[in-house]
Amino acid sequence: MAVTAALALSASPRHASAVPDIRLIRTARGAPAPRFVRLRYDAVVFGIRGTDEILVDLATGRFAERTDAGPASSSQGFDGVRAWSSDATGLAEIADAAEDRSLVLATSYLLAGAPRRVPRVELLSATPRMLRERLRFRELSRPIDVRIDRVTGRLTAAALRAGSSRTTLTIDGYGVARTLIVPARVDTHSDFGDVRETLRRVELPRAVSANAFVAPPPPNDTTLAGTTTVPLAMYPDGPVVTIRVDDGPPLRVLVDTGSSCTLTDEAARRSKLRLFGSATSGGVGPHLVRTWLATAKRIRIGGALLRHQPVEVITERDLAAGDRTDGIIGYEVFARLAVRFDFAHRTMQLARPAAALRPRGTRIPFVLTGGQPQVEGAVDALRGPITIDTGSGYALDVTSPTVRAHDLVHRYHATHYEAVPGIGGVLADYRAHARTVRLGAIAVHDVPIALDLGTGGALDDPSTIGNVGLPVLRRFVVVLDYRGRAMYLAAER
Repeated sequence: MAVTAALALSASPRHASAVPDIRLIRTARGAPAPRFVRLRYDAVVFGIRGTDEILVDLATGRFAERTDAGPASSSQGFDGVRAWSSDATGLAEIADAAEDRSLVLATSYLLAGAPRRVPRVELLSATPRMLRERLRFRELSRPIDVRIDRVTGRLTAAALRAGSSRTTLTIDGYGVARTLIVPARVDTHSDFGDVRETLRRVELPRAVSANAFVAPPPPNDTTLAGTTTVPLAMYPDGPVVTIRVDDGPPLRVLVDTGSSCTLTDEAARRSKLRLFGSATSGGVGPHLVRTWLATAKRIRIGGALLRHQPVEVITERDLAAGDRTDGIIGYEVFARLAVRFDFAHRTMQLARPAAALRPRGTRIPFVLTGGQPQVEGAVDALRGPITIDTGSGYALDVTSPTVRAHDLVHRYHATHYEAVPGIGGVLADYRAHARTVRLGAIAVHDVPIALDLGTGGALDDPSTIGNVGLPVLRRFVVVLDYRGRAMYLAAER
């Protein structure tokens, strides 16, 4: 049976040590620590009112967080072995990419501490009141930047990174509940928008269910009998198919492994979607664009039906291909159905099991990072992870941190400069040619490459060396099996 405690603002001082105590949940000095803690918050998520619940095992760092805010709902957790996250549908993905796993583990460290793990501490700045430090844990791919109140010794802010994005937590006051000191108000700012949470209740369960921290089972939200084949139109930015949302008019959408379901405001109006909140979204450009959120009761793609899917809505001017398409479909489809692209015959085939698509050619394993496939690859002699992007019209974008770190503009003697519009602003780069690009065991020769110069956006990502797009992929028949974490490439005959 859970124990519920009342809250009062706390001000008992605690002094910081050489290695700061970054735990958000602490026991009052001298008090015994409970095993399990459940925090319940009232939340405003991207302008949508909802709730947030966090269950933590203080002894092991296991946790499960579930945010209920309509189309802005999400979950994440760590079961002691696997880190996971899910979207508003409840479809969970195991965080197998280093960046995604690191982000979830960093949350565990902030909630319950990092048992038996001592970080390397770098001082960023200090005042009589505040200390800013960077903590590098061996188990995390990125550091955690923290701000510590030197009077109380408590964490007042933390910055986490994954890929090209940054999330900042600010703790605006702590509260005391029985023997616990917990965050009373938390503000979170990320590339997706702002979240404000106000503590409503603290519970101390004596026991929790065996699966309290594991990823939830997949939702039953997809219908497809056998396989379905959908015609493809080949646009400069990638393949385009026709869908219907909530039985509205036909919509032309880009099929993009690097994105999630997005519609223009005009397409959402024609589909009679109801818009909620105010969020932001990024693209290849350095700026964020305003988005609204909606829930599509039905999305039909050929003979496939997806139910109760979250949708981002942006203005036509912010969609790079907005004058030609009505939006984008991506992760939500690939996560549920295996997909076969036959670019030469301009067809896309969908099936529940990948075996139904009879994949052939070379099998290349991948991990998912932010819902996008990432394979081990190389650009000439430079080895590293490469993302697979059916929604990119570039053969290969080399990420800007890679370009800067290896002086690639000079090494490739690149002199041809281009600047083109994209979601989030202008994408500036130098053009060159790579002798060989490798995707797993596949070698592709004489590949045009774009050496990105940006200091923001999706290509400002130090965790990958490049992003492969349609001009390379269309040389093959491509099968993407997200559930099996594999891509199959068969050369066109």
